[in-house]
Amino acid sequence: MRSGGFGGFAYFITRDTVEFLSTWQWLSRMEAAQMKGIVA
Repeated sequence: MRSGGFGGFAYFITRDTVEFLSTWQWLSRMEAAQMKGIVA
């Protein structure tokens, strides 16, 4: 991995779901949500 780069995976566990996402997948979701005005 490059210095200062992103990498890795994470589990997001809520009451209703368990998700396994890579960093780029999570960043893509946050960017899409921000464009829709869901995330500040």
